[in-house]
Amino acid sequence: MRILFVVTGLGYGDTIRINSILDELHNRVNGLEVLFLAYDHSYDYFHKKYPTLKIGGYNFPDKKMEFKTNRFILRNFYLPIKWASSYLKHKKKIQEFDPDIIISDFEPIANIISSKLGKKCITIFGYDPKLFEKYPEKNKKISLQAKYIEQIYRRSDIVIVPNFKKKENYGNINYVNPVIAIRPSELPSKQELMKKLRLKKEPILVMLGGSNYGVDLAKKILKISTNFNEEFILFGSKKKIQGFHFKFAKNFLEYLKTCKAVITLGGKLTLSECLVFKKPVLVFPIKNHIEQLLNAYSIRNVSVQGDIDDIEGSIKKLLENINDLNEKLNALDIKPTGAEETADIIISEANILKK
Repeated sequence: MRILFVVTGLGYGDTIRINSILDELHNRVNGLEVLFLAYDHSYDYFHKKYPTLKIGGYNFPDKKMEFKTNRFILRNFYLPIKWASSYLKHKKKIQEFDPDIIISDFEPIANIISSKLGKKCITIFGYDPKLFEKYPEKNKKISLQAKYIEQIYRRSDIVIVPNFKKKENYGNINYVNPVIAIRPSELPSKQELMKKLRLKKEPILVMLGGSNYGVDLAKKILKISTNFNEEFILFGSKKKIQGFHFKFAKNFLEYLKTCKAVITLGGKLTLSECLVFKKPVLVFPIKNHIEQLLNAYSIRNVSVQGDIDDIEGSIKKLLENINDLNEKLNALDIKPTGAEETADIIISEANILKK
Protein backbone atom coordinates (compact mmCIF):
# COMPACT_ATOMS: atom_id res chain seq x y z
CA MET A 1 0.00 0.00 0.00
CA ARG A 2 1.28 3.47 -0.92
CA ILE A 3 -0.10 6.50 0.94
CA LEU A 4 0.48 10.17 0.22
CA PHE A 5 0.09 12.25 3.39
CA VAL A 6 -0.48 16.01 3.25
CA VAL A 7 -0.09 17.42 6.76
CA THR A 8 -0.76 20.87 8.16
CA GLY A 9 2.33 22.40 9.74
CA LEU A 10 0.55 24.64 12.25
CA GLY A 11 1.23 23.57 15.82
CA TYR A 12 1.89 19.97 16.79
CA GLY A 13 -1.59 18.45 16.97
CA ASP A 14 -2.09 17.35 13.37
CA THR A 15 1.47 16.06 13.11
CA ILE A 16 1.19 13.91 16.25
CA ARG A 17 -2.24 12.63 15.23
CA ILE A 18 -1.06 11.57 11.78
CA ASN A 19 2.08 9.98 13.24
CA SER A 20 -0.03 7.93 15.69
CA ILE A 21 -2.23 6.70 12.85
CA LEU A 22 0.82 5.91 10.72
CA ASP A 23 2.37 3.90 13.57
CA GLU A 24 -0.81 1.82 13.69
CA LEU A 25 -0.72 1.32 9.92
CA HIS A 26 2.91 0.19 10.08
CA ASN A 27 1.92 -2.43 12.65
CA ARG A 28 -0.69 -3.88 10.33
CA VAL A 29 0.42 -3.35 6.72
CA ASN A 30 3.43 -5.15 5.32
CA GLY A 31 5.42 -3.17 2.77
CA LEU A 32 3.70 0.12 3.55
CA GLU A 33 5.21 3.02 1.56
CA VAL A 34 4.57 6.66 2.41
CA LEU A 35 5.35 10.06 0.97
CA PHE A 36 4.70 13.32 2.83
CA LEU A 37 3.88 16.83 1.65
CA ALA A 38 4.45 19.12 4.62
CA TYR A 39 5.61 22.51 5.93
CA ASP A 40 6.71 24.17 9.17
CA HIS A 41 6.22 21.79 12.15
CA SER A 42 5.06 18.86 10.05
CA TYR A 43 8.04 19.15 7.67
CA ASP A 44 10.50 19.48 10.57
CA TYR A 45 9.09 16.30 12.10
CA PHE A 46 8.46 14.00 9.16
CA HIS A 47 11.42 14.75 6.89
CA LYS A 48 13.72 13.12 9.47
CA LYS A 49 11.76 9.86 9.27
CA TYR A 50 10.14 9.59 5.81
CA PRO A 51 10.48 10.93 2.26
CA THR A 52 9.03 14.42 2.60
CA LEU A 53 8.50 17.23 0.09
CA LYS A 54 8.18 20.82 1.29
CA ILE A 55 5.08 22.75 0.21
CA GLY A 56 3.61 26.20 0.80
CA GLY A 57 1.09 26.34 3.63
CA TYR A 58 -1.15 28.53 5.72
CA ASN A 59 0.19 31.60 7.47
CA PHE A 60 -1.43 32.34 10.83
CA PRO A 61 -0.08 35.83 11.66
CA ASP A 62 -1.87 36.46 14.96
CA LYS A 63 -0.05 36.20 18.28
CA LYS A 64 -2.77 37.20 20.73
CA MET A 65 -5.76 35.07 21.70
CA GLU A 66 -7.95 35.88 18.70
CA PHE A 67 -8.21 34.46 15.19
CA LYS A 68 -8.77 37.44 12.88
CA THR A 69 -10.53 36.16 9.78
CA ASN A 70 -9.92 39.21 7.56
CA ARG A 71 -6.22 39.34 8.45
CA PHE A 72 -5.91 35.60 7.82
CA ILE A 73 -7.52 35.98 4.38
CA LEU A 74 -5.17 38.84 3.46
CA ARG A 75 -2.05 37.01 4.64
CA ASN A 76 -3.10 33.90 2.69
CA PHE A 77 -4.40 35.68 -0.40
CA TYR A 78 -1.78 34.04 -2.62
CA LEU A 79 -2.06 30.61 -1.00
CA PRO A 80 -3.91 29.03 -3.95
CA ILE A 81 -0.95 30.05 -6.12
CA LYS A 82 1.40 28.43 -3.58
CA TRP A 83 -0.66 25.23 -3.73
CA ALA A 84 -0.54 25.18 -7.52
CA SER A 85 3.19 25.95 -7.50
CA SER A 86 3.87 23.22 -4.93
CA TYR A 87 1.95 20.67 -6.99
CA LEU A 88 3.75 21.58 -10.22
CA LYS A 89 7.12 21.52 -8.46
CA HIS A 90 6.56 18.02 -7.07
CA LYS A 91 4.20 16.69 -9.75
CA LYS A 92 6.72 14.25 -11.23
CA LYS A 93 7.72 12.77 -7.85
CA ILE A 94 4.08 12.43 -6.81
CA GLN A 95 3.17 10.72 -10.09
CA GLU A 96 6.17 8.38 -9.80
CA PHE A 97 5.14 7.50 -6.25
CA ASP A 98 1.62 6.77 -7.57
CA PRO A 99 -0.23 6.64 -4.23
CA ASP A 100 -3.13 4.26 -3.70
CA ILE A 101 -4.83 6.82 -1.50
CA ILE A 102 -4.28 10.39 -0.25
CA ILE A 103 -4.72 11.38 3.40
CA SER A 104 -4.83 14.96 4.61
CA ASP A 105 -6.21 17.18 7.34
CA PHE A 106 -6.84 20.84 6.56
CA GLU A 107 -5.00 21.12 3.25
CA PRO A 108 -7.02 21.68 0.03
CA ILE A 109 -3.93 20.85 -2.04
CA ALA A 110 -4.72 17.22 -1.15
CA ASN A 111 -8.09 17.55 -2.88
CA ILE A 112 -6.37 19.12 -5.90
CA ILE A 113 -3.89 16.24 -6.16
CA SER A 114 -6.68 13.73 -5.62
CA SER A 115 -8.58 15.19 -8.57
CA LYS A 116 -5.48 15.34 -10.80
CA LEU A 117 -4.45 11.75 -10.09
CA GLY A 118 -7.95 10.27 -9.93
CA LYS A 119 -7.24 8.95 -6.43
CA LYS A 120 -9.50 8.96 -3.38
CA CYS A 121 -8.85 11.48 -0.61
CA ILE A 122 -9.47 10.93 3.11
CA THR A 123 -9.60 14.07 5.25
CA ILE A 124 -8.89 13.72 8.99
CA PHE A 125 -9.79 16.83 10.96
CA GLY A 126 -11.36 17.84 14.28
CA TYR A 127 -14.20 20.10 13.10
CA ASP A 128 -17.63 18.52 13.68
CA PRO A 129 -20.47 19.95 11.52
CA LYS A 130 -23.15 18.41 13.73
CA LEU A 131 -21.72 20.06 16.83
CA PHE A 132 -21.57 23.41 15.02
CA GLU A 133 -25.31 23.16 14.36
CA LYS A 134 -25.86 23.10 18.14
CA TYR A 135 -23.25 25.73 19.02
CA PRO A 136 -25.11 28.68 20.62
CA GLU A 137 -22.63 31.50 19.92
CA LYS A 138 -22.38 31.55 16.14
CA ASN A 139 -21.23 34.69 14.36
CA LYS A 140 -20.31 35.63 10.80
CA LYS A 141 -16.61 34.97 11.31
CA ILE A 142 -16.89 31.41 12.52
CA SER A 143 -19.75 30.66 10.11
CA LEU A 144 -17.42 31.64 7.25
CA GLN A 145 -14.79 29.22 8.61
CA ALA A 146 -17.44 26.49 8.86
CA LYS A 147 -18.35 26.93 5.20
CA TYR A 148 -14.69 26.73 4.20
CA ILE A 149 -14.02 23.54 6.15
CA GLU A 150 -17.26 21.93 5.01
CA GLN A 151 -16.26 22.65 1.41
CA ILE A 152 -13.06 20.65 2.02
CA TYR A 153 -15.19 17.89 3.54
CA ARG A 154 -17.50 17.82 0.51
CA ARG A 155 -14.53 17.55 -1.85
CA SER A 156 -13.17 14.59 0.13
CA ASP A 157 -14.30 11.02 -0.44
CA ILE A 158 -14.18 10.17 3.25
CA VAL A 159 -13.94 12.44 6.31
CA ILE A 160 -12.75 11.12 9.68
CA VAL A 161 -13.52 13.26 12.73
CA PRO A 162 -11.73 12.25 15.96
CA ASN A 163 -14.17 13.05 18.73
CA PHE A 164 -14.10 13.00 22.53
CA LYS A 165 -16.90 10.47 22.34
CA LYS A 166 -17.69 8.38 19.28
CA LYS A 167 -20.91 9.31 17.46
CA GLU A 168 -23.02 7.83 14.71
CA ASN A 169 -21.60 8.30 11.20
CA TYR A 170 -23.52 10.20 8.54
CA GLY A 171 -22.91 11.03 4.88
CA ASN A 172 -19.18 10.75 4.18
CA ILE A 173 -18.29 11.61 7.79
CA ASN A 174 -16.96 8.88 10.09
CA TYR A 175 -16.52 9.55 13.81
CA VAL A 176 -13.74 7.86 15.76
CA ASN A 177 -12.63 7.98 19.38
CA PRO A 178 -9.72 10.23 20.47
CA VAL A 179 -6.36 9.73 18.76
CA ILE A 180 -3.42 9.98 21.16
CA ALA A 181 0.19 8.86 20.92
CA ILE A 182 0.59 6.99 24.23
CA ARG A 183 -1.94 5.63 26.71
CA PRO A 184 -1.49 6.13 30.48
CA SER A 185 -0.94 2.39 31.00
CA GLU A 186 2.03 2.47 28.60
CA LEU A 187 3.95 4.86 30.87
CA PRO A 188 5.64 4.11 34.20
CA SER A 189 3.75 4.79 37.43
CA LYS A 190 3.18 8.35 38.61
CA GLN A 191 5.66 7.87 41.45
CA GLU A 192 8.35 6.56 39.09
CA LEU A 193 7.80 9.45 36.70
CA MET A 194 7.97 12.08 39.42
CA LYS A 195 11.31 10.63 40.48
CA LYS A 196 12.56 10.48 36.89
CA LEU A 197 11.44 14.06 36.17
CA ARG A 198 12.76 15.31 39.53
CA LEU A 199 9.40 16.73 40.55
CA LYS A 200 8.83 17.50 44.22
CA LYS A 201 5.13 18.25 43.75
CA GLU A 202 2.46 17.78 41.10
CA PRO A 203 2.90 20.61 38.58
CA ILE A 204 0.35 22.58 36.59
CA LEU A 205 1.17 22.28 32.91
CA VAL A 206 0.71 25.16 30.48
CA MET A 207 0.40 23.68 26.98
CA LEU A 208 0.46 26.15 24.09
CA GLY A 209 0.48 23.70 21.19
CA GLY A 210 3.37 25.16 19.19
CA SER A 211 1.63 28.17 17.65
CA ASN A 212 2.14 31.85 18.43
CA TYR A 213 -1.38 32.25 19.82
CA GLY A 214 -0.61 31.21 23.38
CA VAL A 215 2.50 33.34 23.91
CA ASP A 216 0.51 36.28 25.24
CA LEU A 217 -1.46 33.96 27.54
CA ALA A 218 1.75 32.38 28.87
CA LYS A 219 3.26 35.79 29.63
CA LYS A 220 0.15 36.77 31.58
CA ILE A 221 0.23 33.51 33.53
CA LEU A 222 3.89 34.12 34.35
CA LYS A 223 3.08 37.54 35.81
CA ILE A 224 0.56 36.14 38.29
CA SER A 225 2.18 32.72 38.90
CA THR A 226 3.83 33.88 42.13
CA ASN A 227 0.35 34.42 43.59
CA PHE A 228 -0.07 30.64 43.69
CA ASN A 229 1.85 28.02 45.60
CA GLU A 230 2.16 25.94 42.42
CA GLU A 231 4.84 24.94 39.94
CA PHE A 232 3.91 25.97 36.41
CA ILE A 233 5.68 24.20 33.55
CA LEU A 234 5.39 25.48 29.98
CA PHE A 235 5.16 23.25 26.91
CA GLY A 236 4.77 23.88 23.21
CA SER A 237 5.86 27.46 22.61
CA LYS A 238 8.15 28.26 19.68
CA LYS A 239 9.93 30.67 21.99
CA LYS A 240 11.37 30.33 25.45
CA ILE A 241 9.60 32.84 27.66
CA GLN A 242 12.00 34.44 30.11
CA GLY A 243 11.34 33.28 33.65
CA PHE A 244 9.21 30.27 32.75
CA HIS A 245 10.10 26.66 33.53
CA PHE A 246 10.22 25.46 29.92
CA LYS A 247 10.10 21.88 28.67
CA PHE A 248 10.05 20.32 25.22
CA ALA A 249 6.83 18.80 23.92
CA LYS A 250 8.27 15.35 23.24
CA ASN A 251 7.88 14.18 26.86
CA PHE A 252 4.67 16.09 27.57
CA LEU A 253 2.72 12.90 28.33
CA GLU A 254 5.15 11.90 31.08
CA TYR A 255 4.54 15.23 32.76
CA LEU A 256 0.82 14.92 32.06
CA LYS A 257 0.59 11.69 34.04
CA THR A 258 2.18 13.39 37.06
CA CYS A 259 0.42 16.76 36.94
CA LYS A 260 -2.35 18.26 39.04
CA ALA A 261 -4.02 20.06 36.13
CA VAL A 262 -3.49 21.57 32.67
CA ILE A 263 -3.97 25.06 31.29
CA THR A 264 -4.28 25.01 27.52
CA LEU A 265 -5.78 26.46 24.38
CA GLY A 266 -8.62 24.61 22.66
CA GLY A 267 -6.62 22.18 20.51
CA LYS A 268 -8.27 18.78 20.19
CA LEU A 269 -5.12 16.71 20.76
CA THR A 270 -4.24 18.23 24.15
CA LEU A 271 -7.86 18.17 25.31
CA SER A 272 -8.12 14.53 24.22
CA GLU A 273 -4.95 13.69 26.16
CA CYS A 274 -6.32 15.44 29.26
CA LEU A 275 -9.58 13.47 29.09
CA VAL A 276 -7.82 10.15 28.53
CA PHE A 277 -5.34 10.84 31.36
CA LYS A 278 -8.22 12.12 33.55
CA LYS A 279 -6.63 15.51 34.20
CA PRO A 280 -8.58 18.67 35.13
CA VAL A 281 -8.22 21.31 32.46
CA LEU A 282 -8.59 25.08 32.25
CA VAL A 283 -9.25 25.85 28.60
CA PHE A 284 -8.74 29.18 26.82
CA PRO A 285 -9.97 28.63 23.25
CA ILE A 286 -8.72 31.12 20.70
CA LYS A 287 -11.45 33.68 20.06
CA ASN A 288 -13.21 33.23 16.70
CA HIS A 289 -11.29 30.00 15.99
CA ILE A 290 -14.10 27.63 15.12
CA GLU A 291 -12.50 24.28 15.94
CA GLN A 292 -11.12 25.47 19.28
CA LEU A 293 -14.43 27.03 20.30
CA LEU A 294 -16.29 23.81 19.49
CA ASN A 295 -13.70 21.69 21.32
CA ALA A 296 -14.03 23.81 24.47
CA TYR A 297 -17.84 23.82 24.19
CA SER A 298 -17.99 20.04 23.90
CA ILE A 299 -16.16 19.53 27.25
CA ARG A 300 -17.74 22.45 29.10
CA ASN A 301 -19.26 20.15 31.74
CA VAL A 302 -15.93 18.53 32.72
CA SER A 303 -13.59 21.52 32.51
CA VAL A 304 -13.19 25.14 33.55
CA GLN A 305 -13.75 27.61 30.72
CA GLY A 306 -11.16 30.34 31.05
CA ASP A 307 -11.74 34.09 30.98
CA ILE A 308 -8.83 35.75 29.16
CA ASP A 309 -9.65 39.02 30.95
CA ASP A 310 -9.41 37.35 34.37
CA ILE A 311 -6.65 34.74 34.17
CA GLU A 312 -5.92 34.82 37.89
CA GLY A 313 -9.60 34.28 38.68
CA SER A 314 -9.76 31.45 36.14
CA ILE A 315 -6.80 29.65 37.76
CA LYS A 316 -8.37 30.11 41.20
CA LYS A 317 -11.59 28.57 39.87
CA LEU A 318 -9.63 25.63 38.46
CA LEU A 319 -7.90 24.97 41.78
CA GLU A 320 -11.11 25.36 43.78
CA ASN A 321 -12.87 22.81 41.56
CA ILE A 322 -10.05 20.23 41.28
CA ASN A 323 -11.83 17.56 43.34
CA ASP A 324 -15.15 18.00 41.54
CA LEU A 325 -13.44 17.87 38.16
CA ASN A 326 -11.53 14.72 39.13
CA GLU A 327 -14.79 13.01 40.08
CA LYS A 328 -16.43 13.96 36.77
CA LEU A 329 -13.39 12.87 34.74
CA ASN A 330 -13.13 9.53 36.53
CA ALA A 331 -16.77 8.87 35.66
CA LEU A 332 -16.13 9.36 31.94
CA ASP A 333 -15.70 6.34 29.68
CA ILE A 334 -13.08 7.63 27.23
CA LYS A 335 -11.69 5.10 24.79
CA PRO A 336 -8.35 6.20 23.20
CA THR A 337 -8.86 3.92 20.20
CA GLY A 338 -9.07 6.52 17.44
CA ALA A 339 -5.79 5.54 15.76
CA GLU A 340 -6.88 1.91 15.46
CA GLU A 341 -10.33 2.89 14.18
CA THR A 342 -8.84 5.29 11.63
CA ALA A 343 -6.41 2.62 10.44
CA ASP A 344 -9.36 0.23 10.02
CA ILE A 345 -11.09 2.74 7.73
CA ILE A 346 -7.94 3.41 5.68
CA ILE A 347 -7.11 -0.28 5.24
CA SER A 348 -10.72 -1.11 4.37
CA GLU A 349 -10.82 1.65 1.77
CA ALA A 350 -7.46 0.61 0.32
CA ASN A 351 -8.68 -2.98 0.01
CA ILE A 352 -11.80 -1.79 -1.79
CA LEU A 353 -9.65 0.15 -4.24
CA LYS A 354 -7.56 -2.96 -4.99
CA LYS A 355 -10.58 -5.07 -5.93
